[in-house]
Amino acid sequence: MSVYTRITVDSWTSDSLSGRSSAGLQLSVPLSSTFSYLPSLLYAGCQLNIIGNADHPELIIYEPDALMDISSIAQCIEEYGSMPYNYLLAQLKSSANSAAIQLGNFAGQLLDEQIHTESDTRSVDESYVDSVKAFFQRNAVPLVTCPDLTSDFHRQAKLQAKNIRQMVREEMPRQVEGFNRSLVLLEPSFFSEMLGLQGRMDMLQLDYKVLVEQKAGKGAFPQGPDRDLPRYQVKHYVQMLLYMALLHYNHDIPYQQIQGFLLYSKYTKGLLPLGMDYHLLLHAIQVRNQVVWCEHWYAEAGTKVLEQLTADHLNSNLVHGKLWDMQSRDINQLLDVLRTASDTERAYYHRLMAFLHAEQWISKVGLPQNPELSGAAKWKLTLLEKVQAGCIYHNLTLLEPNAQHEGVVQQLVLSLPEEWESDTTNFRLGDGVIVYPYQPGEEPDARRTMVQRGTLHKVDTKQIVVVLRAPQTDARVFHHTRAGSLWAIEHDAMDSTFRPLYRGLHTFLSAPAERKELLLLRRTPKVDDTQTLVGDYGEFNPLVLRAKQAQEMFLVMGPPGTGKTSFGLLNILKEQMLSKPHSRILLMSYTNRAIDEICSKFVEEGLDFLRIGNAAACADDYLPYLLENRAQGCTNAREVENLICSNRIFVGTTTTMNALTALFSIVQFDLAIIDEASQILEPQIVPLLASRVDVRTHQGIHTRLAISKFVMIGDHKQLPAVVQQEPMESAVTDPLLLDIGLTDCRNSFFQRMIERFRTDASVSYLLRNQGRMHPLIAQFPNEAFYASQLGIAGLPHQQEESPTPRVLFFDIPLPKESISDKVNLPEAECIAHLVGHFLGVLPFERKGHLLPENIGSDGTPKPIFTQKQIGIIVPYRNQIATVRSAMQHLGIERTEEITIDTVERYQGSQRELIIYGFTVQKPYQLDFLSQGNFYEDGVEIDRKLNVAMTRARRYLYLVGNAALLSQNPVFHRMLEATRIV
Repeated sequence: MSVYTRITVDSWTSDSLSGRSSAGLQLSVPLSSTFSYLPSLLYAGCQLNIIGNADHPELIIYEPDALMDISSIAQCIEEYGSMPYNYLLAQLKSSANSAAIQLGNFAGQLLDEQIHTESDTRSVDESYVDSVKAFFQRNAVPLVTCPDLTSDFHRQAKLQAKNIRQMVREEMPRQVEGFNRSLVLLEPSFFSEMLGLQGRMDMLQLDYKVLVEQKAGKGAFPQGPDRDLPRYQVKHYVQMLLYMALLHYNHDIPYQQIQGFLLYSKYTKGLLPLGMDYHLLLHAIQVRNQVVWCEHWYAEAGTKVLEQLTADHLNSNLVHGKLWDMQSRDINQLLDVLRTASDTERAYYHRLMAFLHAEQWISKVGLPQNPELSGAAKWKLTLLEKVQAGCIYHNLTLLEPNAQHEGVVQQLVLSLPEEWESDTTNFRLGDGVIVYPYQPGEEPDARRTMVQRGTLHKVDTKQIVVVLRAPQTDARVFHHTRAGSLWAIEHDAMDSTFRPLYRGLHTFLSAPAERKELLLLRRTPKVDDTQTLVGDYGEFNPLVLRAKQAQEMFLVMGPPGTGKTSFGLLNILKEQMLSKPHSRILLMSYTNRAIDEICSKFVEEGLDFLRIGNAAACADDYLPYLLENRAQGCTNAREVENLICSNRIFVGTTTTMNALTALFSIVQFDLAIIDEASQILEPQIVPLLASRVDVRTHQGIHTRLAISKFVMIGDHKQLPAVVQQEPMESAVTDPLLLDIGLTDCRNSFFQRMIERFRTDASVSYLLRNQGRMHPLIAQFPNEAFYASQLGIAGLPHQQEESPTPRVLFFDIPLPKESISDKVNLPEAECIAHLVGHFLGVLPFERKGHLLPENIGSDGTPKPIFTQKQIGIIVPYRNQIATVRSAMQHLGIERTEEITIDTVERYQGSQRELIIYGFTVQKPYQLDFLSQGNFYEDGVEIDRKLNVAMTRARRYLYLVGNAALLSQNPVFHRMLEATRIV
């Protein structure tokens, strides 16, 4: 790896800068004309990587922790200019969908297949049939909604298939020295904190010396008589140069040893070799640095620069002609919607754009207090710090594929180390992850090797399964390192997560005025009280009737255990289907786990549905309902469209739907029901609710809403959306926004609606009867957080008599010494003894007469609950491991079946017994426990405590230090209402 120095800038002039290195040395760096632009980007405290000798830097990287995607930087290099604003405009443009784009995607698949297929005697026409079937299956929605897809698509695709086969089988072996198809990596990813870049290459040979980037479209206009020989486009060359620089600087591959090729599969002679152009590389790094400065600026000051931008501002090269006329028209049309928006709309747009940019910036570089939540945690944290933060699996061994594996590798199976005791990580099934090897005795470091991107599919006590985003040709690519390699898994972080949100906010400005006025609270929702019910839903009839009479929006407030999904969501859906037999309904939620729960209800009810999303993030039971699996028998776009249009119920996460808004062009929804609404931020849902589509009829084209009516179901008194910005940063001060109820960007759209309409019975409804908790468990949350409005459903377990208290607080002395404020051994030992008592492992001697009797008639302990019926909640991951260790020390078996987790991961769950260990030892930690508290009608609502206490069905035990907790007003009230032992 090349030599570089990280410095924090203190001061600068037009021709030099000074700063302190990470080793504490004061350095002065001269700025040649190459870096004359840099002083305009600097601020005191910013960080730079000085690559090479500080007296004569080869490269200077601005804010290197903010990794930028190489392809995004290359897209900033336009013929008309390389302005950093091009990056922002690219984020705002509607997601393009054209035959050319789909052809490019298909060409990528065709290239992969040629690499995958060792020998294929079939003709291009014969193999093409299987290829196109697989492509239509995986890309059903984009293909069906493509506006200019014609039969000519197949002609062009077959031509590219022929060209690709020839180049892989004939041209590459002839032109590329040492080419070995079986040792080619497909879509390997790399992280370079040194260069502030990340990239995903199309093809790379294992020796890092053969690099191929595929382009399915046109090259630059060819010169000379051979019209089938393209020249590269500059942006394509820039992309290749940045990949070459990454291999050179991060992996010490000399430039002269890197064989780089652009593969233009449109042409029969489309394999173009490229060498290094250092001056163009410097220009690309300058663009990268300027884009990063802009991204930081947007997070701090917002995006009001868009109101002054025009196409002429971006035309720094003063180009002209038909191409520029078309480009300038598109740019001005993109910006005009902002200039013609109302003052409130512009204020709303700019505030949420700044909020999103700040979230994205933090997701890259992190916060001092929470570095583990950022992409930069991969190199900022030590292995021990990552383990304590729960953001890494390590010491893994690769089980599958093994060295004898034949054929394509689509997933990795890795075994956990024998000493693995419990999963204290913060990974969830469906998370995007990176997987990479490292050598025993070294710390895992994603910067030092290629990484594979994938989706976390399964985790148990012995193995982890990761589904690869890019299947690999040969198992040998995973066994190329020295024998005995270990493997690590870390979180993936990609800019693409935010791109649909930026695009959605911009699209919101073009929404129908009436819908914008509703979402911005500038008018009241329409209600038709003449509507009556078709079905009978028993005690839920009032809810369903009001939801039906609401013509545009309805809010369902569902406190814990009130059946907001099992009854509220299902009954509203059933009435819609009965009263409007041809209507279509879209079900959305924030997490795949919640979507799985919705799917389970539909399966129980015998309702057919179509799930939109990723197979790796879907529970196995619902894979048959996935669109890509249902589309397996389809051979063309018409069949896929018929499949989609024949369904009435669609299910997907808000993330999926934001990325696939093209679906709205063929399916418009009469009703959308949004579950988990309190966890969904405004930019994640408002653009979907405001989406419009152009519908072609016999009378012509007319515009309509993609979603006619929406029902939101949630509880704003439970955990909110996950936001990294502090309350002071996310607070709203603009009077125009305060007037529409937007006071804090951290709040969900559901909460803003609730605060406006919770007393309006025509558009909101409070579910009041909870069927989860015993009345004595529900008593404090009901009185403290729900103004005593909750009743009891009267289920058998809620009517059980018990001679022992249902709720107890175990007052534990503070530890005399501790390895960390986040580890409380006395509490962990108390929790372990309580678990042992309920499992019948041992009697709990301390105040044992207050616990349910666990001694059988023969005088030996008997189990009251099984492991899976017990849940333990603690605030810190360090304490999770401590509790599990304490249980194992007592000889408790199958502890992996007892879910021990943070309150954030417990929302939506329930157990017969919940033990909540507060863990805290210092007063400052009380603020962490009460993060997210807010006031309603003058009452402080503690969301975390509310969720923790309301997970229990039959017993709730709290463990902590009463004197310390009493310093918090809400905990003080809780202790006053609870028996302390």
